[in-house]
Amino acid sequence: MTANIAAAMLERLGPEAAPALPAFREAILKRDPAVVGAIKALGAIGAPAMPLLIEILENGDLAAKWEAASILGSLGEPARPALPALRKLAKNSSSGYAAKKAIRKIG
Repeated sequence: MTANIAAAMLERLGPEAAPALPAFREAILKRDPAVVGAIKALGAIGAPAMPLLIEILENGDLAAKWEAASILGSLGEPARPALPALRKLAKNSSSGYAAKKAIRKIG
C-alpha cells in the first residue's frame, strides 16, 4: 500500500521525479509485487525514464513487461527508442499482445 501511494505521488511530480529512477529500477527489477503499479509513474516522468522502461521490457517479470509496454504505447512517438525491445517482446506469446499494441501506437 505504501509503495502504491509513493508511486502515485511520484506520478504527480512527473519529470521532477526523475531523481527517483534508481530506486524505481531496484524495486521493479527485484520483482517486488508491491511496486508493479509504480511503472505507471515512469510514463509521467517521460524521456528520462525511457532507459528504465526498455530495461523492464528486457528483464522484468511478465506483469512489469506488460505494464511497461502499455506505458510506452501511451507515450507514442517519443517512445521510438523502445521499438527494438518491443519488437523482440512481441514475439513472446505471454506479453506479445501488449508489445504489438504499443508498436502500433508508436508508429
